[in-house]
Amino acid sequence: MAADLRQVFLEEAREQLDQLEQLLLELDAGKSITLDAIFRIVHTLKGSAACMGLKDIADFAHKMENLLDKIRQGKAVISENTCRLLLQSSDVLRSLIFAVAEGGDATPLCHNEQLAAELELVQGEAGRSTGRFLVDVVLDRTSEMRGARSFVILKRLEEMGELKYAIPSPEELISERIVPDTMVAVIDSEAGERELYECIEGYPDIVTVDVRHVIEIDGTGWPAKIARARELASRGKKVALEFTGDKLHLDLEALEAMAAALTAGWFLWARDPVARRVLRKLALWHV
Repeated sequence: MAADLRQVFLEEAREQLDQLEQLLLELDAGKSITLDAIFRIVHTLKGSAACMGLKDIADFAHKMENLLDKIRQGKAVISENTCRLLLQSSDVLRSLIFAVAEGGDATPLCHNEQLAAELELVQGEAGRSTGRFLVDVVLDRTSEMRGARSFVILKRLEEMGELKYAIPSPEELISERIVPDTMVAVIDSEAGERELYECIEGYPDIVTVDVRHVIEIDGTGWPAKIARARELASRGKKVALEFTGDKLHLDLEALEAMAAALTAGWFLWARDPVARRVLRKLALWHV
């Protein structure tokens, strides 16, 4: 009976690992897939291994499951590094199960301790990390208090987290050099988008408030970052792609990604004013 159960476990595990590898490769390629399918496979493998008394397999799958759960919650991002870790972890699970199929025990976890440590490190960083948000405020043009109101809003946002920058800046508002019709702030905060929205939406002189999760784009790693944005969007989150650096690289891969972003209704943003003008023109062209 035990031998029959083990054989069933091995056959199902091989099928699940094949599915897992295919999904992870699609994720690494930036294709739009749901993390729930990946999570369910790893969760099933963990539970089945635990039932069979294969503790090393169950423990390793549990570490992988924890990282996937952090990503699903938006506490960790899909990056080149996380895709690499997940693919390597899938290979480790396959090797552990192969060892069982050959009649031995699963390879002790210490043989894979570096990868296991990396998984735990990424999870730990995710647990401590804050989210980055873009807050876009449109002000009532008829109000003479727009500048003062913008300054008050920025001070309120500073109470909610670390204000990375704002356009216009607090200094520009204090000097009254600019009386804005709109204001954009980028903030790192442990609060969610709803809390950030509610902390300022009730102020007078505000027409609209839009809060979005920021995905930073530095010209590299487009597939993983677009996949991360799609995952957020699939959970009903608003997304802003923030282009960092002093140059906007418009190669074919970038243009295709921007077109996909605009089609999905994501916000394209850059702190650099020249890059911002280019992004606006691209958005108008896309429409």
